[in-house]
Amino acid sequence: MSEPDAPHALEQAIARYNNAWNAHDLDAIMAMHAPDMVFENHTAGEVAVGDEAREHIDKIFHTWPDIEFSTRRLYVRADMPSRAAAASSVIPDSRASRTGRSGSGGAPGGRGGGMRTSSSAAAQQT
Repeated sequence: MSEPDAPHALEQAIARYNNAWNAHDLDAIMAMHAPDMVFENHTAGEVAVGDEAREHIDKIFHTWPDIEFSTRRLYVRADMPSRAAAASSVIPDSRASRTGRSGSGGAPGGRGGGMRTSSSAAAQQT
């Protein structure tokens, strides 16, 4: 197993990715994906590939300016991390909050849904 695929290194990469999403840092999010990434928003039934993914994520941040993500479950094994998270935001023009699921991959007991990103290259270590 290479060092970038070690469980500790994967946990650090996931933490950087979570921080980038919560900071709404598009540059950092996109830097952790290959140019041909696929972004799937299962909740909205939307898919964006490559450069379109950046625009799509930017629209999410503009629609939900206070959106934030918290990890519900994190499974890290050699070469395969999986994270289940909750997204929360205040519905624009309302005081009601909206919570949804996001996640990726087949964690034991995990459910599909929410948002998923995939890339042909591993997350870059910075």
